[in-house]
Amino acid sequence: MTSIFPTVFRYTRTVSAPILFFVLISCSATAQQLKISDFVLFGGNALCPGGQGQQVPLAPGCGVVLGSSTSVQQGSVGSYRLVTSTGNSTINANIYSGGTVQLANSNVVTGKITAANSNGLTGNILSIGSSATLGGNIDVNGNILIGGGSVSGKVTQPAGTIYNGPAPAGGKITGTPSLPILPAMPAIKNIPIIPSNAVNINNNKIITPGIIYGDVTLGGNKTLTFNGTGEYVFRSIKNSGTTNKFVFDFGTINPTGTIKIYVQGDVDLNKVLASIRGDGSTSRIYTETQGTGSSSSNGTIAFNIANGSAGSTTKWLGTVWAPYGAITIGAGTGSSDLNGALWSGTQVNILSGVVVTHSPMPDDKVIVPFNPSPFKVISVIGAELTSITESISDEARKVLVIIDGYVLIDVIAKVGFEAAVATFLSTQGMTGIVSNGTNTLITTGKFPIANLLNLNGQANIINFCRPVYTPIGNSGLIKNAGDTAIGSQLVRNGFNLFGQGVKIGVLSDSYNTLVTPTSNPAVLDISTGELPGVGNPINSTPVQVLLDYPYFPRSDEGRAMLQIVHDLAPKAELAFRTGFISPGDFAVGIKQMQMAGCSVIVDDITFINEPFLQDGTVAKMVDIVKALGVTYFTSAGNFGNKSHEQNY
Repeated sequence: MTSIFPTVFRYTRTVSAPILFFVLISCSATAQQLKISDFVLFGGNALCPGGQGQQVPLAPGCGVVLGSSTSVQQGSVGSYRLVTSTGNSTINANIYSGGTVQLANSNVVTGKITAANSNGLTGNILSIGSSATLGGNIDVNGNILIGGGSVSGKVTQPAGTIYNGPAPAGGKITGTPSLPILPAMPAIKNIPIIPSNAVNINNNKIITPGIIYGDVTLGGNKTLTFNGTGEYVFRSIKNSGTTNKFVFDFGTINPTGTIKIYVQGDVDLNKVLASIRGDGSTSRIYTETQGTGSSSSNGTIAFNIANGSAGSTTKWLGTVWAPYGAITIGAGTGSSDLNGALWSGTQVNILSGVVVTHSPMPDDKVIVPFNPSPFKVISVIGAELTSITESISDEARKVLVIIDGYVLIDVIAKVGFEAAVATFLSTQGMTGIVSNGTNTLITTGKFPIANLLNLNGQANIINFCRPVYTPIGNSGLIKNAGDTAIGSQLVRNGFNLFGQGVKIGVLSDSYNTLVTPTSNPAVLDISTGELPGVGNPINSTPVQVLLDYPYFPRSDEGRAMLQIVHDLAPKAELAFRTGFISPGDFAVGIKQMQMAGCSVIVDDITFINEPFLQDGTVAKMVDIVKALGVTYFTSAGNFGNKSHEQNY
């Protein structure tokens, strides 16, 4: 059990949700804001080559470099500095550069090309060799030289600049080029300290998430299996020899979750063959290496994959993020096939014989409510619910609560029509009605996705509908150190205070949902003294479970929190109640805890759609139980890297 419950808490009158700070920046009304997930390749952030902790890349410097016989499929290729090719490349994608674009002979680009020339350089800002095939519009803030070939779109550049190339089929325009706003890079994970005795891996092994590993050094023809979704942490990965296999097994406990790999040092996969087992997808595999390339041959490559041997193909899956060092793919003969995305703070270098297909993991380090449509949708159910009537994406499954053809929603009735709405929802198949306390206007429950559009015809009785967003819990990778961190063992022994006479309630995601036919984690925790219950010599009173998470297995973070509370106050009575269903149900759960006799209540829950600058349903209930004598703590969390900055 790994969580982890923060050792510093504070009472707050506002809901435990991050306050998002919006920076209002003046910009062109037509500028397109790009997201990092738009990019299949992105090399060189806005700070390169002088960003904190970054290793300066080799020539040609910060940017994306494409070698001969490379192919980029879908998405966009981008850099704040440079996008360049050294041989014939096929780029079925857009190219967006904050600096310059320099392409060799015989390049094919089917998408847009933009070059912002943010450093105000003279000379050719877009330079392309002969035999070029350019299918999209070209917008460049400077001179353009195209050695030959065809330009199917229009070309736009400012007055006073020079165009030298084939006549654009879409026309030549002198004016302000349409230059998009390049994205912020992903947040950088705070990787925990890796102990010196962490387990190293040098042979075939099946590993599980939530454990900190040492160095991976597979010597060839070995298989490393990631068994289940969750987070995996390593000190470094440096493989060698013939092809090694990485198997991403999404398992059965949480098959729609993500597999995230965090590496403190460099990653050299050498020749690798990656595959997926179970109900997984490349868009749910994410690797972050925080190496600088210090262990690589040239001292700059943080993530490296070699081509397969002659006649064979290396294969890798998922998104790779290297904030401090370069990503290099395709050394040697043979070929490589990558499905995902490659993002580096310094340089992405695709050498030769490489095919990269866009299938990124959306950047979930920034809290952005799921909204698949860039346009306003005027209907009772809104954009999010409308979108899942057509198809259900991985992103939707992460943000919305979707179970077996149903989605958890709030239906807000018009005043005086509560009974009519209840009758209609019953006829449409809503089940699992969740209490919202005294608020009779809101009905929360599981609604058939196939019937969502029928709600649009009830505007006379329904005000609006909204999805119930999946909340966020504040957990980590480090095992319990709460007792020693706050020195509670000194208080217990010095004052003979063990929590006797106190009942403590915990609200979190779940308590014991990871039960299998052969394993009952909660029973095991009681038998080992991690939790109170029958057989525990210190405290035989079992945890009172008011309500566990009802829909599907979660992480059982609540049980981890209760283990820590039991360590701190071993004779206290304990209670658990899920708060992960909806904000209204969370508030009901707080009241139920107080009525069950809890004099101390703690939660680690954030609902992103609770009010930021005023008290919402949850905060108001905290005020109520506090006035009744409850001491209430909520995890302060740290959402410093999860704010959202947007041009406005």
